[in-house]
Amino acid sequence: MRAQHVAALDGMRAVAMLSVFAFHYGLPEPKVLDWGVFGYRVVAQLDLGVEIFFVLSGLLVFRPFAAAALGDAGAPRLWEYAVRRAARIYPAYWLAFGVLLALGEIQMHGGVLHFGAHLALVQGYFTSATNDAWDGIQQAWTLVVEVSFYVMVPLLFVLLRGRSLRIHLSVLAALTTVGYVLRITTASGPYGGAIGRAIGLLPLALAALAPGMALAVLDVARPEALHALARRRWVWWAIAASAFAALVWFGAPPRYTAWRTETGPELWHRMLSPVIAVCLVVPAAFGRPPGHERRGLAHPIMVWLGTVSYGAYLWHQSLLLVTPGDTVRLDPYAMRDWSLGAVLLAGAGILALSLAIAAASWYALERPVQQLARRFARRH
Repeated sequence: MRAQHVAALDGMRAVAMLSVFAFHYGLPEPKVLDWGVFGYRVVAQLDLGVEIFFVLSGLLVFRPFAAAALGDAGAPRLWEYAVRRAARIYPAYWLAFGVLLALGEIQMHGGVLHFGAHLALVQGYFTSATNDAWDGIQQAWTLVVEVSFYVMVPLLFVLLRGRSLRIHLSVLAALTTVGYVLRITTASGPYGGAIGRAIGLLPLALAALAPGMALAVLDVARPEALHALARRRWVWWAIAASAFAALVWFGAPPRYTAWRTETGPELWHRMLSPVIAVCLVVPAAFGRPPGHERRGLAHPIMVWLGTVSYGAYLWHQSLLLVTPGDTVRLDPYAMRDWSLGAVLLAGAGILALSLAIAAASWYALERPVQQLARRFARRH
C-alpha cells in the first residue's frame, strides 16, 4: 500500500475520531439538537465513526496476513505481531485508565478480578453482582472488540493460508453475514448470559471488520480491479450520502432522547452504518490517480490528527462528562441559554484540550513504546 494511501487512512481515522467526539458532545446539548430543526436526527448517527475505525482496522491489521495467506509474502511472525499490537493499544489505555481513576473521573466497583479484566481489556465478557456497567472508560468497549479481533486474525490466517481468492472472499462474506444477522436479531435487546455478552462484542463488529478484511484481500490479490472500482468515486460517495440520508430519516431517535431507544431506529443504524463506513474508506484508500478527498485526508494536519486520535478517543469523553460538584467542565443543562455559537466554541475548546492530552500521550509514551516494541520483537 502506497505512502499516500496510508496517509489518507490516517486522515480517515481523524474523521472517525471527530465524528465520535461530535456524537458524545452533541447528544446532550439541546442547542445542538435543535440546530436546523433536525440536529437531533444527525447527531444521533455520528457514532458511525466507530464503524469507520473497525473497517480501517480490518483493512490494515489483516493485510499482512492476507498477503501471506495468498502467497505474496512470508507469514508474519506471531510473536512480533502480538508485541506490536499490545504496544499499540495497552500503554496509552493504561495511562488514561490510571490517571482518570486517580482523579475520580471513572469508577471501579469490583474486586481484583474486575480490575484485571479492565486492564486486560476483556471486561465486556464478564459481569457480576459487584460490577457496574459504567465502570472504567466507557468507550473502551470498542477496545475489547479490537483485542478480540487481534486474537482472531492469526486463527483466520491459519484457516485461509494457501486457499484461493474465492475461498477468502467467501469466508469473509460469511463473517459479514453473521455480523448482520446478529445485528438484526439483537436490535430489540441483547441475548442474556455469557453468550449474549460475547455476541455483543466481536460478532456484531464483524459487519464492519470483515468488509475491511475483504478490502485487504482484494488489495493484495486484485489491486488493479480494486483501484478501478475505487476510481468511480462519485458512486461510493453517492451510496454513502444516500445511506446517511436514509439513516437520518428512518434511524432518528425520538426527539431529545439520549439514545436510539426504539428497535426501528436502532436497526436502521446497525444495518447502514457499516455500509457508510466502507463507502467512505474505499475512495480514501484506493483509486488512481488520487482524488481531492484523498489529497485532503493526506494533508499533514489530518494525518497528525489521525496519529494522535487514539489518545483523543480515550480521553475526550471524561472531559465531557459532568460529575456531581464539578466546577470545571460544562453542564449541558446550564448551557440551555447559551447561543449555538457559544456552545460550539465550548466544544472546540474541549476538543483542543483532548488533542493536547492526546499529543502528550503520543510523543511521551505511545511513540517511544511502539518503537521499543518493534526493536524488541525483531531481536526475539
